[in-house]
Amino acid sequence: MAEEYPGSGGQNSAAGLKVQLVFEFIKVNMVQLEIGSSLQPDQKYVKYLEIAQKGSLFITDLGYYCFSFLQNMKEKGAYFLTRYRFKTALYLPCGKSVNLIQLLEAQGEEMLDIAVEVGESKKDRVPV
Repeated sequence: MAEEYPGSGGQNSAAGLKVQLVFEFIKVNMVQLEIGSSLQPDQKYVKYLEIAQKGSLFITDLGYYCFSFLQNMKEKGAYFLTRYRFKTALYLPCGKSVNLIQLLEAQGEEMLDIAVEVGESKKDRVPV
């Protein structure tokens, strides 16, 4: 198996594979299934773009978190749900940067609901 699906080697497994699965919960339907090398980062998987459409929701873990994923979802009119990646720069829609930790501490509440954006430049920002 290591020849077809090499692992990290060393003290880790000689073989490893990764399953990429896109599942449509409402219709209880498996839309995409791909088996590949465990050495391929999740961020490189882009076949979801084939099925992403306006109004669809993608729920991912942090392995898929990168600006191109967020930008692709924005361009398709799709939504995404993922955990916040520490040190991700956040901005209010007016362009002012947000220090999330300071904001949460000042709020004194367990939950915060505000509109924020991520992105390098104002024109490329994605609402999250």
